[in-house]
This record gives sequence, C-alpha cells and structure tokens, in this order.
Amino acid sequence: MGGLWLQLFFVNGLQAETWHVPGAVYRFKIDLTKGSSWPTSTGYAGLWSNGLNLDKLQIRVHTAAGLAVGQQLLWKSEGAPLKLLFDTSSRQTSYYVYLGESRMAEAPSWQPQAGLILETRKRPDGPVDSWPQVKQLWNRASPILGRSLVSKIYTGIHPHGPTRDFLSYFHGAFRAREEGDYEFSTASDDASFLFIDGKLVAQWPGWHGVHRGRRGRYSGRIRLTKGTHRIEYYNVQNESGFQVVAGWQPPGSKYSKVIPSGAFYPVAHFGVTGVEAKNRRNAAACFGWNIEGHTEAGGRTLVSVRFLAFGNGRGKNCRWLLDDGSAAYGREVHHVFARPGMRNVRLEVQGTSLTQKVDVHPLWQQREAWPKHVAKRQARLISSKTFSTAPVEDILYLRRFAEEIKERNWLVKLGRVCLARKGEFGAEHAGMFLQTAFYFQHPDFRDYRSAEACFRTALAMVSDDPALKEKIKLHLSGFLIHCHRRADSGLALLKNIDEQKLSGTERRLKQIFEADAYLTRGEVNVSRRLYIRIGNVVERSDIHYAARRRARLESAKDFLLRKEFKEAERIVREIEWETPLERLNTETGITMVGIQFGRKEYPFALATALRLLAAAPMDRHRAKILLKLIDIYLVIDEPQPAAEMFRKLQKEHPYSEAAAIAKDHPDLQRLKAHNQ
Repeated sequence: MGGLWLQLFFVNGLQAETWHVPGAVYRFKIDLTKGSSWPTSTGYAGLWSNGLNLDKLQIRVHTAAGLAVGQQLLWKSEGAPLKLLFDTSSRQTSYYVYLGESRMAEAPSWQPQAGLILETRKRPDGPVDSWPQVKQLWNRASPILGRSLVSKIYTGIHPHGPTRDFLSYFHGAFRAREEGDYEFSTASDDASFLFIDGKLVAQWPGWHGVHRGRRGRYSGRIRLTKGTHRIEYYNVQNESGFQVVAGWQPPGSKYSKVIPSGAFYPVAHFGVTGVEAKNRRNAAACFGWNIEGHTEAGGRTLVSVRFLAFGNGRGKNCRWLLDDGSAAYGREVHHVFARPGMRNVRLEVQGTSLTQKVDVHPLWQQREAWPKHVAKRQARLISSKTFSTAPVEDILYLRRFAEEIKERNWLVKLGRVCLARKGEFGAEHAGMFLQTAFYFQHPDFRDYRSAEACFRTALAMVSDDPALKEKIKLHLSGFLIHCHRRADSGLALLKNIDEQKLSGTERRLKQIFEADAYLTRGEVNVSRRLYIRIGNVVERSDIHYAARRRARLESAKDFLLRKEFKEAERIVREIEWETPLERLNTETGITMVGIQFGRKEYPFALATALRLLAAAPMDRHRAKILLKLIDIYLVIDEPQPAAEMFRKLQKEHPYSEAAAIAKDHPDLQRLKAHNQ
C-alpha cells in the first residue's frame, strides 16, 4: 500500500462521465502511478469500502469509455483496505472502480497472468515430514491471514501478522528466457516445497533452521521450454525465525541465486485520484487510511495511522472523530492509537458523515521495534492529547507501555486522568493508583497533593488483596510522616497494619517509619530505642564497616556537590537501611537534606531537617541544620519560621560559620524586619 500514498492527490469531484454500473453506490477513479511498470497485463489498486458491507460488496472495473474489464479481488477484510487486481491488456492508464451492495452485471472472465502472490494462513498442529502431510496441513489451516503481492520469494517478515506459527503459499508466473535445464532450490526455516508447473522439484521437509540450505543443498532440476511457467512455493513456519528463499540456476549460469523479481511478470500499480458517489452529496465524507508505523515495547504497540479525506471538503471542514475520544480537523490527519484493535473512525464533511471500522495493527513489514522518527511523532501526538474521554482500556494499555519505556511524563499525565475518572476503575486497579502515587512524588513532578489522592484512592479501592491493602497503608503512612509531618496520622495507620501480610523488607520499613514518626513528634528517646530495636543488617564481626561507611558517605557528599542527586541518595539510603540509628546522625541527615533541597523536594527536606533538629540539641552540626532550615523556609515563602530559625542560630551559635553565612544571606534584611 505504501506506493499508493506517494501518488495520491484529490479533486473536487470527477468529470461528469457516464455512470456505467447502475447498482454501484461509489466509484473511484484510479490512474497509473508514476514510475510503475508499464505496459503490463495486470494492474493493482488499493481501495476502501466506504462503509459498505463486505459480505454484500460488489466491485466492477471499467475503462473511462465504459468497457468492463476482468478483475479479481485479491483481499478483503473488515477494517482493512481492499486489494484489487484487474485486466490492463487494453493499455488504458485510467479506470473507474465501482462499489456497491446490489447485484451487478457479471464481470468478464479473467485470471491474472502477472504478479507473485503470497497467501498466509494460521498454522494448525501436525507433522511436516512429507508433502502429503503439508498439503493436508494447508487444507486444514484457518483462518486465512492475508494475501499480498510480493516481488520475489526471499523474505523474513510475515506481511499479514506476527512472524510466527503460520503457513505461506507463494504462487505466480515467471518467464524462462531460453529452453534448457533449470535447477531450483529452497532454503527455509522449517518445511518448504517448491513446484514448477505442478511438479515437485525441490523440497526440504521437517522442522529445521535455514542455515544448511543456504548453498542450494535442497534442489532439483527440471527442463523448461522458453516462455511462461508457474511456480508454487509452500512453507510451514513453527514459532519464530521465518526465512524463505527460492533460488534457481538457469542454463549457462555458474551459480545458484535468488529468483530475481525481474523474472516474474510485472504488475502495474494504480493510485486513487478521485471519488464520486451516485448521490454526489455522499462522496464528501469518503476517506481512506494506511498504517504508517508502530513502536513496540514489552509486547505492546502504539500504532500510527494516516487518514485522508477523498471528497470535496477542505481544511477545517473535515472533522474526524475517533473512538479514543479524540477529534481532529483537516483533509489529512496523523493519529496514534494507544491500543491496537478494531477501531471506529468517523469523518464529517459538509453535512455528510461516514463511519468506518479501521483494523489498527502493527506495520508488519516494519523491521525495527523502535523507529526513531515514528517514536518522535508519537510522543508529540500523545503529549497533545487530553485522554479525558478515552476508553479506560486505552488508558491502561498506554500506561503499561509508558511504564515499559519509563516515560514518566506520560504516566503522570495519565495519572491525573485516572484520578479525575477514578469512578470508572475498580478494585483490580488499586495497585495502579499506588504506583501512580510514586510517580507524582518523583522529583521531576513533586505533585504531592495528587500523590496523596492516589494513595487514598488506592486504599479505598482495594478489597480482596490483603497484602496490597497493608502495603498501601504502609506507604501512605510514610508519605504523611515524611512529606507532611503528620506523625499522628501516620502512626495511626502504622498501628492498624497487619504485619503478617507484609514481606520481611516491608516489616523493617514499617518499624523505621514508626521510629521516624516519634522523632517527628520530638520524642527522641523513644525513636532512638526503636531504631536500636530494629537492628543492623551488618555483621558484628565486620570490623571494617565503619571505614567503608565513612568512605561511602564522603562519596555521597561528592555526588551532592556535583548535583548527581540520584546516586547520592542511593548511598545515603543504603547506609540508613543497614544501620537505622544513622537516621539520628546529623552528618548523614544533612547530606539527605541537601539532596532533597537540591531536587526541590522542599516538604521532604523540611521534614528531614526538623527531625534532625530534634535529634541534635547539642550537636556540632546543629548550626548547619538551622541554616538549612532558613534556606528551606525562605524558598517556600514562609518568612516567619525562617526568622525564628535565624534568631536561634544567632543566639545559640553566634560564632559559627553557619551564623556568618546567614548574616550575608541575600534576604537578611527581610529576616531582620521580622526579627523586629
């Protein structure tokens, strides 16, 4: 279908040619595309059904003068373009293709004499050790997956679906340029059989890879007369690894090679250049489409589709309504679907409308899973979508895709949609809301209000998963303690957790959160006892741990200076996990405050600094903590507590370096005004 779009252009209506097929509703005008093979005996065109019932669909092809020509509908399937072969022996370069649902006059009898056709079917189970077995397998194979024109029998991609578990049948006519003995060979992944004029010439039965057949080992000879001959090639593909090659060695050739595309009789390609309806008004909303590409991650795909209006509408007169809640305007529209499947697309133009089903699927011929140009366009389109009315299935599918590629911007955007539409989700989505809360907390977003809403939504939703329910309580309590300093609320949740439903790691985390809550309330001795009770994960016999801890902490400080916050946090978190009493250590804690402040996680930085202040009434780092608190309060625009911290610093540590820095603080005058 790709070549069709390169030549496609539109007219405001066709000339008033005679309507030659009374039962037709629409007719497409098709013209020979630039650069196509010509002259040929067979033409090919891709068309669209314009919403007609495929079970009743009738198609007829006529020359512009009204002469009916032979035709063969190569492929029709719901939601897919039609593939049409027709007789071009008249050498006309323009034709009309009539479509309707009513009975039409019989078309002239005709069989295509050019082109190589590939048909594929879903593979049933069965042996493939002989031709009779494969023939029986082919006859049982269902459904038919598709039919297409191909250039030669040399491919490793299935054009009609996933490249695994299918049967292939290639057939067409080729030209023997001279009489003589021809050697044909097959190289394939799994069983293959090659026929010339109905005679089995080369075969490689059984399940196998392609490697041993690459030098023409599986071959046979046949004497051919000069002229046209038929070739048929069957392959059975088990699982993945698809590769098929049909080779030949013509008379006078020293080597076997792939049968070239030039050996097969060419087919001329025609493109749509206009559309007309018997009721001309109906033609305005006709449209077609093609799959532009896809991106794949974790077994999920986002599919890009290009839509084109054929009728008289111009620009904003063409309004597209897609079943994912999107709307778009213009004769040509590019859209990314967040979920493959049969989708409904509606075009409204000048008071007319047409709804068609569109089979949205990966571009099977695409070799790459992640073409950069496709991914870039998809990212731009998704960023512009609101998803406010998108189906829940689309949102969930896109969310899992975004998780796979670690695209937090999409996850946060979808998270806001999910919160706004939380009534459309059920208990099975509680884990999703929990995970979304973490995304909202991320330093790149810091949407703490939405994070808490997600935690509470998850807790309200969860029903038949006790372990998940206790996990949600655990993380909500930690959020309340460490972000909002709501120690009492956090403790109440923690005391209501059934520890038996938690993992060992989660139980340890619960104990740390409890100690943090008491420290937040200023109960330093209680928190110290709890930290000690939790215990270290460091062996007592590890006499070198203290040295390693010091080296790691210095590394964390160095990462902080270089603003490599993620690595700095990882080190501090590891130290605090190994020895929970470190959470009372002001040197470690100040490093964490610096990390949180540097990432603009101000509520967390404030909570951490206030816990340290409670833990260090006489600590040598207390002055630094007070200075950090001044910075935090100023940046969150709370001058009154900032002034209070400044007074404390000047009173308790008047000769400290921190006090000297505070005196030179750019907002010192404002602090002094509050002091007075």
